[in-house]
Amino acid sequence: MKRFVLSLITITATVTIPSAMLGQSFSMIGSWQGSGDCPIEFYRDNGSYVEGSCDNGAFNHIIRGTYAGSNRINITTERIDPQRCSTTVRGYIQILSNNRVKYWQNGWNGCGVRTPPATQYWTRS
Repeated sequence: MKRFVLSLITITATVTIPSAMLGQSFSMIGSWQGSGDCPIEFYRDNGSYVEGSCDNGAFNHIIRGTYAGSNRINITTERIDPQRCSTTVRGYIQILSNNRVKYWQNGWNGCGVRTPPATQYWTRS
């Protein structure tokens, strides 16, 4: 009678993989509704980096970010006022579905604007 010993080894690793490499069809490109004071338009998403903006005539926001997994984008939002004063905050976009995301940012504190952190839910238009 022969005996065999079976040994299993489990290795756990954390890796950040851009959404394009995961074969996902999600893209931020397009128009999004949900911000009460600014229409949102994303014009760049290559699966690793996103860029978009909103301009309501009184101020402009430029949103830039990188994927930090399959359902999160870490972002920096720049606010530019009519006097060209610029201030930035960090935040994130959490992907809830192909047509719905959660947007969160730290509060503004510059260029005469001071606000608490903000959360919004955006839907694709």
